[in-house]
Amino acid sequence: MTSRGKRVFISLIVFSFLSAVLALFLYGASPVPSPTASESLHKIQTLMKPGIKLTPAQAKNILKEFSKAQRTEMKAIDHRFKFEMKELLASHAARTREWETKEKNARHQFFQDHSRGPDRRGYIQDFIERRDAFYKRIAEEKAQRVHDQADRIAAVKQDQATKFKEFQKALEESQASGKLPSMELWPKPGI
Repeated sequence: MTSRGKRVFISLIVFSFLSAVLALFLYGASPVPSPTASESLHKIQTLMKPGIKLTPAQAKNILKEFSKAQRTEMKAIDHRFKFEMKELLASHAARTREWETKEKNARHQFFQDHSRGPDRRGYIQDFIERRDAFYKRIAEEKAQRVHDQADRIAAVKQDQATKFKEFQKALEESQASGKLPSMELWPKPGI
């Protein structure tokens, strides 16, 4: 495949990816699943009417729906991360192909211009250093993304644990007073 053919091939891949993302956007789809938190929230809002005391069974069901919404929120975060990683790996593959093509052309040109061994050895040693640095940068980007995701998940888990305790406490209070727990504690759909 010629250099021009490779560029056309890469352009087609990029175009098809962008058109798929655009189609998802236009038709209302999302690479991130929309959690059922909004459905659960709607169910709960129908159960929780102001001034009406909740029965223990209703409180238990509400707490179960809250836990389900939190699990769904974590699944959405995990799904989004997998989608981002897939994009990152595709980007890395394209950058690697481009870099290798550029280096191959430069190496062939250098070898045509320098037919002696010592010049070639120095060039190859430099090439190996450049290649190692390039692959190291790619590996660092991937490791950084994984590290950021681990931090994000830890923060969300801690936030969810805090909100769960607050919601549970508010739910217990609502059984006695009829006051509704704050809906601000509920996980946000699609976040």
